[in-house]
Amino acid sequence: MAAWLNGIMGQLRNAIRGNGNLLSSSTPVVVENDTDDSMLWKAIQYLFQRNKPKYAQDISNLANTITVTLSPSPAEYTEGMMVIAKINNNSTGGGAVINVNGLGAKTILHSDGSAIGLNDLQRSAIQALVYDGTNFQLAWSQRQPGAPIYLQTNLDYYVGGSGANDSNDGLADHVTGGHGPWASLQHAQDYIAQFNLNGHNIGVHVADSGGTPYGPLSLAGMSGGGNVNWTGNPTTPGNCQIAGTSKSGISGGYCGQAHTFNGFGVSCSGAYAGDPMIGVHVFGSGTKVQVSNMSYGACPGGHYSAEQGATLVITGAEIVTGGCAGSVGGNGAHANVATNGQIQTPAPIPLTITTAVNFAAGWVVASNLGFLQILYSSQSGAGAVTGQRYNVGNGAWISTNGGGANYYPGNVAGVGSNYN
Repeated sequence: MAAWLNGIMGQLRNAIRGNGNLLSSSTPVVVENDTDDSMLWKAIQYLFQRNKPKYAQDISNLANTITVTLSPSPAEYTEGMMVIAKINNNSTGGGAVINVNGLGAKTILHSDGSAIGLNDLQRSAIQALVYDGTNFQLAWSQRQPGAPIYLQTNLDYYVGGSGANDSNDGLADHVTGGHGPWASLQHAQDYIAQFNLNGHNIGVHVADSGGTPYGPLSLAGMSGGGNVNWTGNPTTPGNCQIAGTSKSGISGGYCGQAHTFNGFGVSCSGAYAGDPMIGVHVFGSGTKVQVSNMSYGACPGGHYSAEQGATLVITGAEIVTGGCAGSVGGNGAHANVATNGQIQTPAPIPLTITTAVNFAAGWVVASNLGFLQILYSSQSGAGAVTGQRYNVGNGAWISTNGGGANYYPGNVAGVGSNYN
């Protein structure tokens, strides 16, 4: 009986000593006193106050990985287990894992099952995770849902190619190491719209489309003073096709000045359903989109257009492989400006026309105070174009920098006096 009682007293004193000292030293917070019946209770209170069974500093040096050591060491992962960690690295997107006391890496997810994204885990932040029986769920986030993510560096994402799927993280050009490309341009745009560029750039690298073109892309406004650079195949833009069915290929309405495109083929088809079916259609005050090395197939409403105060800047070659028959919402010009819209080439660009094409409204059309200046360094295949060379009116201007009335392709004389 005495040995048993001494054993019980030893267990109690050990619990008091183990939990009743300062973490930084052996100085007792709970003093052993045989007349104090609250010693064990005080030690237990102190154990929970300092939260060591749940809290630890993340010691991982890898992004997207949390490594912690709790005390006492848990024997297994159990449903409802909470880990509170001071994070050591910002997450970079594409998912994250946690390893507790060497029990093995477990995936961290949001409560809706989505992967951990950029800066969802933040260096020096204290964040809580709860095990749901399969994964850890991020219970405390430092960023309010829907709040912008401020970039701290340039980012690169990938669309198309081997293993492309919108459920991937977009962080690799083929599936490897848990990363993989997205399948659609619109998914890429919807994902990156959460970022404040904060002076940095996002590169979206788009693989050749193969036999199935990418679907239409509607641009979103970006904040923070950087660029979103969409890059397809600048050498052979027709290999990276964007096709709209009853929709414009690329449309940007009131989307700011962040977006640039290099190396894409665009086309539209289908019945009119409210969209003008223009290859590249920008509109809205403050909108400015830059395109380079583009190939234009058949587009009922026109190849490209800038309206309502928007600006389209063309900085590289263009190839024409199809005409513009006109639609209810689009006039069927190769290039159209209206309502204070502007289309400009800062320097002359080469033009290549690969087949016989017709334009219902003409090669270039300007109306309602629009301004258009498209300058060509060369025109290959211009004799295969039928339709009016230009049409300008209602206070608009077309400038060829002195190229003359026959500067643009077509077999019908242009109309309008505000042309030089």
